[in-house]
Amino acid sequence: MRSLVPQDSSELSGVLRAYSDSVDNVFYMLVGCGVLVFGFSLGMGLKDIRKNKPVPKKEGNSEEAETV
Repeated sequence: MRSLVPQDSSELSGVLRAYSDSVDNVFYMLVGCGVLVFGFSLGMGLKDIRKNKPVPKKEGNSEEAETV
């Protein structure tokens, strides 16, 4: 930024201050968006999308068969 404004210019400090403020504002906006997305993700809940494998049935007495 210093190369865009001449060194002896009285506007250099204002340009540097404006650049610094704009970087700060963008940072705060991104942090706010991250917190907002995190909050929404907690509210969505969890859903198990794994496919369940069928449990093979054992032959014989059903009382002795182990339930899973």
